Amino acid sequence: MGHLKEIIYNYGIIEILIAFGLKLMDNALGTAKTVYLAKERYLRGAVFAALSTYFYLVAIVRIAQNSSNAAIVAMCVATFIGTYIPGKLIKKSEKDRLYIFDIAGDTFETSVKLSDLIKKNNIAVRTEIAYNEKVEKTLICKVYCSTKNDSSIVNGILNSSEFEGKVKWHIYSPIEEGN
Repeated sequence: MGHLKEIIYNYGIIEILIAFGLKLMDNALGTAKTVYLAKERYLRGAVFAALSTYFYLVAIVRIAQNSSNAAIVAMCVATFIGTYIPGKLIKKSEKDRLYIFDIAGDTFETSVKLSDLIKKNNIAVRTEIAYNEKVEKTLICKVYCSTKNDSSIVNGILNSSEFEGKVKWHIYSPIEEGN
C-alpha cells in the first residue's frame, strides 16, 4: 500500500485528476454559456461564463505546477468531454417545440389525400379552401407538429413519391414567449 502512495505522489496523479476535474468544469460551463448566449438567454450565459472563468484560472494554476505530458493529455480529454456532453444534455433536456407546416396541394384531391394521411397519423391538421394558380379549388393544410417525431412523419409524407411535385410547403416555428 505504501508503494502505491509513493507512485501516486511521485507522478502527481492526484494533481492531474484535480486539474482534469477543474478543466472539465471549465469546458462544461463554457459550452453551456455558448448555448445560452446563442439562445439569447444572456443572464444564464453570463453566469456560466463567470463560473467557467473561475474554474479555468484554478485549472491553469494547477497545470502550471505539473506540466507533464500526462497532465496535458488529461486537459485535452477533459476539454473533449466537457464540450461534448453538456451540449448533448442541454439538447436532450429541452422540450419539443411546435413546428407548423403550411402545405398547398396542386389539386383538391391531392390536398384531401394529404390531409387524411396526416390525420391517420394522429397529427393535428387544419384545412382551408383556397385556389391554385389555375384558379382551381384546392386546400391549404396547416399541420401542427408538437414533437420531433410528428415533424419527421410529416417530412416523410411530403418527401414521398406520392406527393413529390404535387405540393408546395414551408415550415416555421413560432417565437416562444419568455425566453
